[in-house]
Amino acid sequence: MSSHLMRAVLFSILVGLCISLAAAQRDTSSARKGAAVRSVGAFPSPDSQCRAKLTQSSLGGFLVLTLNRKASPKVDDVTGLAWVSPHTLIYTISPIYGTTGVYACNCVTMRTKRLVAPKTFVPGYPDGADYFELARISDGDPITVYYYYFPNVDDLDEAKLRTPDHLVRLRLKRDRLEH
Repeated sequence: MSSHLMRAVLFSILVGLCISLAAAQRDTSSARKGAAVRSVGAFPSPDSQCRAKLTQSSLGGFLVLTLNRKASPKVDDVTGLAWVSPHTLIYTISPIYGTTGVYACNCVTMRTKRLVAPKTFVPGYPDGADYFELARISDGDPITVYYYYFPNVDDLDEAKLRTPDHLVRLRLKRDRLEH
């Protein structure tokens, strides 16, 4: 390989890495402001004591969540996450590879609580067919969690999902999240 071609390849790789790092930094700041994150990356909590990491599964391309360390349990098919406090992460799970719902996890105690459970049960999804996707979180007391909801993932029309008709608001007192 000529040195000219080698330099071009290395330059292309370097540009790609810079773009990836810039995107991860954008996503990290979004996670801190309450906007839902739906992409691969590492997202520190507001006080940087905890870290949520989203990776892409090799099995189906869905997102897998780990908290703080590699040994922590993995959560499959995460459709969105956002930090709501220095230690509390809110996230949503799809029913295709995960246990569907809206969840809160304390990253220090590693205790998880399902805030919203599925309502639709069909033979193909005995644990629930409902689709949840975190949209954003508004800080305050009560905290407001906005998520998109569709009752059966098999009937989901993604073009219509992210509309006001499917946006649900959940208000939570801060003390309900401290666990």
